[in-house]
This record gives sequence, C-alpha cells and structure tokens, in this order.
Amino acid sequence: MKQMGKVLRAWVMGCVMMVLVAGCDVKESTTYMVPNWTPSGQIVAHRYYMKTSSNLMSNSHLEAQRSEVVLMNADGSGETVLFADDENSIGLLVMSPSGNYLAYIDSEGKLNLFARAGGWHRVWDVKLSEDFSDIRFNSAENLLLLNVYYSHFKVISVSDPSHIVYQNIEGQGAPGVWGYGNQVFYLNRNEENLNIVDIDTMSIARREIWFSPENFDRVNNTLSSHSYSESIGWYMSRLNLDSLEQIVTTFSYAPYESDDFIGEAISPDGKRMVMAFDSVEDVGIYVLDPDVGKIVRLR
Repeated sequence: MKQMGKVLRAWVMGCVMMVLVAGCDVKESTTYMVPNWTPSGQIVAHRYYMKTSSNLMSNSHLEAQRSEVVLMNADGSGETVLFADDENSIGLLVMSPSGNYLAYIDSEGKLNLFARAGGWHRVWDVKLSEDFSDIRFNSAENLLLLNVYYSHFKVISVSDPSHIVYQNIEGQGAPGVWGYGNQVFYLNRNEENLNIVDIDTMSIARREIWFSPENFDRVNNTLSSHSYSESIGWYMSRLNLDSLEQIVTTFSYAPYESDDFIGEAISPDGKRMVMAFDSVEDVGIYVLDPDVGKIVRLR
C-alpha cells in the first residue's frame, strides 16, 4: 500500500508537471473576414483557423493555424474551400466574372493573382505603392481596376501588372466600377457629376447627377450604392442609367451600430450587403437585407 501511495503521488506530480509544461487549456477558433460578392451572387471570404494552448503560467502556444479562401452561397450554404494560402494573411478579395481568377491584397501590401486552371495556383504577386480599398476585374478579365479610397483609381493589365493602362487624376474621384465593356463609372467630386471613362478610347462622358457607384447591374442597367443622410438615415440607392431615376431603400443596422461592421459590399443586384463584424471576439459574415428587415449572420 505504501508503495502504491508513492506511485500515486509520483503520478499526480507528473501530471501536474505535464499540465504546467504542456498546457491545460486548448482553444480553437474559426474566423471569417473580408467577405465579398462574386459576380454570380455568391460570397467569397477569407477563413482563418487557429488552435492555441495555454498553461497555468499563462504561457500560450500556437498549436496550429490555417488560412483559406472559401466560397459559399448567398444564404451561407454550400461552403467549399478554394485553396489554402498560409504564406500571408489574406485581405481584400475579388473573383473574376467567370470564376476562373481570384485576386487579393495580402497583409504585406502585395496584390496576388490566382488562376483556377490546373488547380488553384498563384500566377503572380506584386508589391503595391499605394493603399487600395477595392479591386475589380473587367468582363474580359484582362484588366484590373484598383481604387484608392475616394481619391483616384488605376487600371492595370492582368498579364503584366506593372503596365498601367489608365489612371485618373488624384482627387478627381473614386471608387470606380466597371460598366459595359471597358467603361468605368465614377463620381468626379470636383465637378459633382457622374463620369464614364472609356478605357479603350480614353474618352470621358458626363452625366449631370451626383452618384457614387459601388456596383453595376448589367441586366437592369443600374448602378448601386449605400450611404447615410441625416434626413432619412442609412439607405441603399439604385440609379437607372436610362432614366436617371433613383430607387431608395432605407435600412437599419439595429440591433447593431454601423461602426460594428467593416468592409460592406453591395450585391450585384444592389439589394443586399455583405460585411464583417469589426470585433476581435466576434469576426463573422453578416448579410443585411432591407426586404427581410434584419441583419442575418451566416458565419
């Protein structure tokens, strides 16, 4: 019995030492960040998995981590992993109209291009000289539009990212969105009107209306945006380019605040927004649908 007691005490002390050294608390977390709409109305996002352990001495240890690009339906179903990229934390994402290309800006400020053919793989990455808020493919998928917040935009070649095909003068307006062919719609804030630049001919047409576009619906020939007004609050607006008529739909972030979310992106039809919750403790994918009248968490 005494021998058993010694063995038991030794076992207990050994377990305590293992807890102190190896850890007593294991945490796993999966976060979804920078969601965006695909041209077909699905959602592409960055999914980050992390597993950590901590011991009684409050020392934490990273057990595993995984960075992936995922694709899902607009209601959150059918989630699939497109590819993993553990080299850099993935930032702003955009998928090409055909779904054959995907571009993103990583945490090191590099623009990355991935291609689907032969299995998702990196085609190139290039260091950017500016902080871009948005990237978009044209319909032919041979050009990329890079927005510098509300200052200006550039158009670069997909085959040669160092080749700047077009750039508007700094301060004359952004963001820009692709229209028909190689047309780009943007708000010229100096002249206070909607500009349409044709990248092929380098010509600019103007429409006498104040509208800052965020997406373009080719089917209905409408531009869409979201904004805030003291008189009506938050609203989504769709501008018909034939009649210049605007359809305004008000919405609320309740029970949240607008500052709780980051990276709001309007759907191709201009009727919904996808966004991420701006919190370290709760980073997920949310969809705001004014017709439903509430914010729905997908992940």
